[in-house]
Amino acid sequence: MTEAVHRAILECGAFADGGLLVVAVSGGCDSVALLHALKQLRANLGINLHVASLNHGLRGEKGLRDLAFVVDLAERWRIPYTTGEADVAQLARDWGLGIEAAARRARYNFLAEAAGGVGATRVALGHHAGDQAETLLLRLARGTGMRGLRGMRPIG
Repeated sequence: MTEAVHRAILECGAFADGGLLVVAVSGGCDSVALLHALKQLRANLGINLHVASLNHGLRGEKGLRDLAFVVDLAERWRIPYTTGEADVAQLARDWGLGIEAAARRARYNFLAEAAGGVGATRVALGHHAGDQAETLLLRLARGTGMRGLRGMRPIG
């Protein structure tokens, strides 16, 4: 898997200039696998890593355990980290959005703040094929044009 990640990074030129990369880690298998691969590749890519993890406040103790897992992992791997908490249910009401849309907005806001706080110019997120399909279906449901008839791009 690490080699596939390496090839994909080289193909899109995501880290051609090195630097500091914030890696969004939820504690799920996608983001942990991404962090592991980037940890293995960081010397070859000339990058430094910083983990960012947000508890959305939707899963009670499970969300707190996921956050604790991410913190423990970052500490064991000696990767600096930033954590955050959000009340996504309240944000959804405040913003007039559904839970998923509010969670996405809260997560992206948090990641932008985390990146700005540590001087990173890029954020890496782990997505699987199901996430890509979901993105396409959401765009279709909203009435996308031709540009929206694709999944997430490697660099956005």
